[in-house]
Amino acid sequence: RRRILAVRHGESEWNVLRRAHPSEDERYHPRMHTVDCSVTALGKYQGKEAGVALAKEVTSVDLMLISPLRRALQTASCILESFPSAPRVQIYKDATEIMLDPCDIGSPPIALAAEFPDWDFSNLEDC
Repeated sequence: RRRILAVRHGESEWNVLRRAHPSEDERYHPRMHTVDCSVTALGKYQGKEAGVALAKEVTSVDLMLISPLRRALQTASCILESFPSAPRVQIYKDATEIMLDPCDIGSPPIALAAEFPDWDFSNLEDC
């Protein structure tokens, strides 16, 4: 039996900024320009907890499709800590959020490859 599981990223720096400045008028203020933001400490904790919960439900994962946005990559990395035999990982551009916020602008693949050396970013175009 095969299942498809979808997991959203943990709390990001952008989520924190949006809660602090909820007005749409503030959305494009320079302080809100957090490009390809990271997850917060809480976001890392949420990723680890998601991994623990998923490991109780599934014994193995065959394939993990991950958005090339930093917050998704960091969350996936935390989830994978709960799976001793790492699944095949594919960085999948079409899994990226499509919005108009600066946090949805990705990083160059070469920068991501340096940060996440175990994963292949060669299928991504440069930003």
